[in-house]
Amino acid sequence: MELKKDKLVSVIIPFFNRLDLLMSSIESVLEQTYRPIELILVDDNSTEQVNLSKINGFRSKDLSVKILRNKKNIGPGSSREVGRLVAKGDYLTYLDSDDFWHKNFLEKLVGSLEANPECGMAYSKTLLIRSTGNYLRNKNDKVFQNIIPIIFDVHGRPWATSSCVWRRETVNKIGPWSSARIWEDYEYDVRAAICNNKIIHVPEVLFYMNMESKQKISMVKNTKSMIAEKAKSILSIARHLRKSPFFKDSDIRKRIVYYLLTSCAALSDFHADKSIIKDLFKEYNFWKGSHIPVVGIMASVAPSKINSKLFRKIRQFS
Repeated sequence: MELKKDKLVSVIIPFFNRLDLLMSSIESVLEQTYRPIELILVDDNSTEQVNLSKINGFRSKDLSVKILRNKKNIGPGSSREVGRLVAKGDYLTYLDSDDFWHKNFLEKLVGSLEANPECGMAYSKTLLIRSTGNYLRNKNDKVFQNIIPIIFDVHGRPWATSSCVWRRETVNKIGPWSSARIWEDYEYDVRAAICNNKIIHVPEVLFYMNMESKQKISMVKNTKSMIAEKAKSILSIARHLRKSPFFKDSDIRKRIVYYLLTSCAALSDFHADKSIIKDLFKEYNFWKGSHIPVVGIMASVAPSKINSKLFRKIRQFS
């Protein structure tokens, strides 16, 4: 059945500097065989001079262009949210500014969603690109029909954020992107699964991820900040799942308990703010169905080195 190309696709590209890479991403959108497209570029307060005037020349009746600029740097998730709030498409997709698509990406994925109305998201195979050679993203060659539990696989998600196309109805139910700069995409996917866990896999390499781009839009400046940002996402994931049917799944419980305690230990290693550690351990108590008041007290007053060992010991027996 031939795909009827009349449903608008909103392509949201947040970027911070890296304008040469951005142009490659934009070109891959312009080369898409699918139309109509709404291209939304979100400049996350770039420090380099940005001149995208020539992009305006690509506007046509079936390709619109919006260029937005954040007043301050807010990170990838929040920048995607800026784009989402103005997007008008029946389908939405988020392309990172250092990656690009095969020309048939949108046509294939939108076609799959049209043929499978019960699915909220479609994703393609991803090819990781390095100057030393190419290889497939881990487990990307396998077919998965649900976000959970595979999102918690030890090897990571079998899809990339930019390899997905989302149905508008699902996006509306998911809600806003997190402001966290690490694992904000995992947090988004978990909320998506709670709304609609069904997805469709397109078994073709249609997305290319640049593994050598150095400067990321997330702008996490050090390891301590990175751990804190990831902990923020994990805490949100745990809270959302606790209010969902997935809370009863024993395998999910084990995975979330592991993440929560690992975050507590890692944050203690770097002498992080103890308030988030207390929140993480409080969430751990909900998931374990137990309460250990002495640990909560120690997390507030004990030296970080002692807390780190304590959380790892609890993890060992959880």
